[in-house]
Amino acid sequence: MAKELNISRATIYRYYSNVDMLCAEATLSLRVKQQEDFLEDVKDMTLKDSLVYVQKYFNMLAYVHETGFRKYLSVVLDESVKKGSAAPLRGARRPAALDAVMRRHADRIGPENYIWLKQIVTKLSGVEPMIALKPPAE
Repeated sequence: MAKELNISRATIYRYYSNVDMLCAEATLSLRVKQQEDFLEDVKDMTLKDSLVYVQKYFNMLAYVHETGFRKYLSVVLDESVKKGSAAPLRGARRPAALDAVMRRHADRIGPENYIWLKQIVTKLSGVEPMIALKPPAE
């Protein structure tokens, strides 16, 4: 992979400590919309509708690709235990998408509400709430 990207293997391993982490991150990056796409999708929506749109998008993405997201979460958690909590390992796709759609409303909602709202929607989106709320198998 490093050869195709025209960078050294050492550079890749500076950001991804092992092949599992690299593969998990790359797989998700290929499936997730970019910030510009979210901006285009919500350009005529209210703040509330924009937030619901982002939440639904990430929930559906997690539902459709549940196995891949569980693998990603497993790899990230395993790696974070090895490294300790010093370095953030997650891709931060949900907060970045929310920043993109919330930015134009920032003055109206204020900095403290902006942070809280972004955190709340992030926590209600994606694979983590799906795992937490899924009933145990019988």
